[in-house]
Amino acid sequence: MPDPRDCHVRAPAAPTLWLAPTSALYAGPLLGVGTHRGAVVCLGEAMRATLTATTSSRHSTGPSAAILVEAGVSHRIDGDCDRALFLYLHPTDKLARRAANALEPLPSTSELRRAPRRVLASLLHVEHPARPIDARVKRLVEAMDAGEHLERSVAQIAARSSLSKSRFMHVFAESVGVPFRRYRLWARLRAATLSIARGAPLTTAALDAGFATPSHFSEAFRSMFGVVPSQLRAMTIVATRDTSASIEAALREVHSSPT
Repeated sequence: MPDPRDCHVRAPAAPTLWLAPTSALYAGPLLGVGTHRGAVVCLGEAMRATLTATTSSRHSTGPSAAILVEAGVSHRIDGDCDRALFLYLHPTDKLARRAANALEPLPSTSELRRAPRRVLASLLHVEHPARPIDARVKRLVEAMDAGEHLERSVAQIAARSSLSKSRFMHVFAESVGVPFRRYRLWARLRAATLSIARGAPLTTAALDAGFATPSHFSEAFRSMFGVVPSQLRAMTIVATRDTSASIEAALREVHSSPT
């Protein structure tokens, strides 16, 4: 792959969303996202010009080529660029800490980071020590990533694993690094999004993914990403095996070699 710093940036043919089991990567025009508090790490990279992230407590990155907002921080993102890349990383994603370390922390806050250069390419092909994971939890996570068991309650899932509810919650959090309900929410959002990409009505996609109502899905989606799921209809949505594959696909899409 050419080094993106030596390439001409171009806009993708259509807004595109690449979905991996623990991340989502969007390439396209800014979506006019208002202030929101996502449960994921958000890394933004301007295709041209700059982006600015500002928290509700008025901390700001200032105009930067790349910005990062930690999970759980109320913020908004603006830009003088017309298009950007946004990588949303679930805390379990092996690149979440690597992404934070690739940008510079602000002296005034630990919630925001920035860089004067594009950084997505630097996240590729990084080796990480594997977290020890209980075999029962591993099988469950693989099934959830494939869209299975998403409608089941915690008690039902625990019983399938031959564990008490409290023991299951402890083992899952210890193995995966986040509480079960938090991981299940991400898996449900991903499953519903992929269903919508295949043409399913929003209501069907939400209910099949385990959401109690379509409005519950819409609220959870907006809380996570700052946009409403109806905006997915204007995007090309692609499932990938992992975050590195998403990044590679996005960089191929938005960078062309010099002529």
